[in-house]
Amino acid sequence: MPGVVADTHVLLWVLDGTLPKRSEIAARRVEAALAEDGVHVSIGSFLDLRYLVDSGRRPPGVLDDARSIVGGEGFSVVPLGP
Repeated sequence: MPGVVADTHVLLWVLDGTLPKRSEIAARRVEAALAEDGVHVSIGSFLDLRYLVDSGRRPPGVLDDARSIVGGEGFSVVPLGP
């Protein structure tokens, strides 16, 4: 599975548009991966987001926003496995 795997933080930074400000390297790698092999997000990141929403640390809409982005071209969800 070539490309990059984005963790929960990177996904949140993509969602709020702050990725380039937080990490230029990560922003370049995500951009390159979107153009070539894709960005992979673990289903575990969605569990993290669910926890953040349930604990009141993120608004409920963040889950829908994440689903929209990851459901788009260039992204894929990686299932949990051993």
